Amino acid sequence: MKTFTIFDLGKLLTIILLTTSAHAGNGLYNDGLTVGVAIGLANVDVVSDAATQPDFDTTIHGQLNINYALSRWFEAEAGYIKYYENQTEKVSDQAGSYQLNMSTNTFQLGGRAFWNVDNDLRAYFRLGGSYYRVNLKVDESFNDIKEAGHDSADSTGNGYYYGVGIITNASQNLEIELEYLSQHLTNAFADSSRPFDILYKGVTLGARYNF
Repeated sequence: MKTFTIFDLGKLLTIILLTTSAHAGNGLYNDGLTVGVAIGLANVDVVSDAATQPDFDTTIHGQLNINYALSRWFEAEAGYIKYYENQTEKVSDQAGSYQLNMSTNTFQLGGRAFWNVDNDLRAYFRLGGSYYRVNLKVDESFNDIKEAGHDSADSTGNGYYYGVGIITNASQNLEIELEYLSQHLTNAFADSSRPFDILYKGVTLGARYNF
């Protein structure tokens, strides 16, 4: 069976968004407060000075944003993203095998700049800083020499994010958005002998309600 990737999801979400925009009305700008929710898929990369890096599978993430329009072209935003647990393949050697599992929560604060594409679509770029908490778990087995077990550790730190997306109005107060988001979490497990950065890159489909 063919693996469903974030690129396949991007194609599907684009079709959904463009179909929705065909029935959208005008009125692309809404002032005041906007609350948005989104869900998507993301690839995960670990960056360190190690000779090899762990290869995590794709993860699902959920997103909540609160935005406030400061002008027709700019919104301030605060948000929360949960990256659900994803894992590496099992790595085996003569002593046994192990597998890594990782999950992350991030809080974001930044801004979003808009420009009109046409009467039904707005594009945007968003940028900001983030505070994260990552949980890393190791599951180990020892080839029946010793009972299998696991251990885990948490790390907190700062990072940054940026995203590009498009928005269309589904109704007077409801908007549908499609986004590519890149989340950079720096210096995880800084107190260890080998800290690393975490990069989440993915696509989301969301809805925003304007109050």
